[in-house]
Amino acid sequence: MLIKRPDAILPSEITPHSLFEGRRDFIKAAGATALAGTTLYAGLPHRAWADGTFSDLRKSPYSIQEPPNSLREITTYNNFVEFGFGGKSQPAEHAGAMRIRPWAVRIEGMVQKPRTLAIEDILKIAPLEECIYRLRCVESWSMVIPWVGFPLAALIKQAEPLGSAKFVEFVTQMEPDAMPGLNLPYLDLALYRRFAAGWTRLCIR
Repeated sequence: MLIKRPDAILPSEITPHSLFEGRRDFIKAAGATALAGTTLYAGLPHRAWADGTFSDLRKSPYSIQEPPNSLREITTYNNFVEFGFGGKSQPAEHAGAMRIRPWAVRIEGMVQKPRTLAIEDILKIAPLEECIYRLRCVESWSMVIPWVGFPLAALIKQAEPLGSAKFVEFVTQMEPDAMPGLNLPYLDLALYRRFAAGWTRLCIR
């Protein structure tokens, strides 16, 4: 069954009001750890997980224990609206036109060593691991999805961010020819065309 009804939320799982009020302090403290608990999952197709290519991966400590949805469900029921607003299946129909090789990531901003890394080099930075997430949508559906990657902090450290940096801004390609959802009359795409296919920029601020 594709649509999974969420389990009842126990009172013990609800965030206490005092913690909710202090969330900004928590976020500030988390930023000081250089996003050590965040994980980057880029450049690795889900089909590689499905066919066993990464069967020997170590498990992320942040994984849940629920069995993943099927490959068909994960890859054909999506909200990647840049590939279409007409239905959940449109991203699967249009995403194949997106160019993913060659690809490079530029790290700049408040760093000591701005760097540009090819995706082949990025995938060698740290051991890859599998992390299984349960994603719940406000539309009342959920999925359990496996991802492959490594901690984002390992990538950011390549550029040696300054101690005063607080944020990471991601900017990536905008390719209207491959992303029909971007072709809306009120979007000024000219502003973004400099981020052509094959690039992601991480700006440390």
